[in-house]
Parts: sequence; structure tokens; C-alpha cells
Amino acid sequence: MSRSKHRPFRDLASKVALPEKPKPAERFADALGSKVDRLEDGKHRVAPPPSTSRNDAPDPDFVVEHDDAHVMAWREGEQALPKGLEPAPSSTLDLHGLDEVAARRAVQRFVVTRAKRGDEHLLIVVGKGRRSPGGYGVLGLAVVDWLTQRPCAQHVAAFRTASATRGGRGAIYIRLVKRT
Repeated sequence: MSRSKHRPFRDLASKVALPEKPKPAERFADALGSKVDRLEDGKHRVAPPPSTSRNDAPDPDFVVEHDDAHVMAWREGEQALPKGLEPAPSSTLDLHGLDEVAARRAVQRFVVTRAKRGDEHLLIVVGKGRRSPGGYGVLGLAVVDWLTQRPCAQHVAAFRTASATRGGRGAIYIRLVKRT
């Protein structure tokens, strides 16, 4: 006994003209009407709207003084770190061997977590750049920028090139904002 499949609607599609299905993006744009702005070619994201939460307060302003070998910076309203004796840092981060992207993440995570933990003084070892092209440390200037921008700036009161006993121009000594 042979079985054949019964397909009564097999040829129906060729006999009835079906409307063309719109693409999902077109259906979405049609549903929202004039509220949709198409992205320019090559763009894949739209910038989020500005937030109005209190966490988006502007970064504090820093006074930054530097020459070829030393940097000193403090938040407006705070005192600069005096040269000379430094209390021992409660935590140290060594950036040797990290590229700029990894170093930035490490610095941000380090400062934020240590500030939440209640630490007061930190040391970041950036290196002197002896093995770098040009013979100067690439991360030293980058760390200065990172410390004066979000998320670190919210926690940093002042920083400067470390004393010679703590690494000199190859390290940055930081005082965090005191939490009450």
C-alpha cells in the first residue's frame, strides 16, 4: 500500500497574490511615526539622553602643576600634598606590564574600591619608562588624566609624584577624600 500526502493548499500561493511582508525595522518605524530618527550610515548606536540623577554631578576641578619629572595636583578646596614625608600607603597598585586600556581599568577599579573601603593614601607605580620608546613613562601622564576624571575624581583629594623612597617619578602618591 502506497501512501501519498494529501496537500490541498499546495498550489494556493501561486493563485493568490499575497502582500509583501514589511521588514521589522520598517514596521517599528511605522508604529512610532515621527518619533523615530534613522541613524546615519555606519552608526549603530544613539547617545543616551543626559541624565538628571545626582550621581551625574560634574567632576570636581583640579589644579594641576607639572614639569618634565614631577606632577602635583589637588582638588579645588583641598590642600596640595606637601613634599617630603608621606604616610605609608594603605594599598599599592603596580602597572608594570599593562597596556593603556588594562591600566585604565585597573586604576579606576583600584581607586574606587579602596575609597569605598575607607583607605586614605594610595600608591600607583607607573614606571619610569626606561624600557619604553623615547625613554619616558607613557602611563604617568595618562594616570594624571584618569585621576582627575570620573570615576576616580569623585574620590581623589590630591596626588603628586611620589618621594624618592616610594618610587620617585615612577610612582604617584594619592590622598583620597575623607568619608564621614
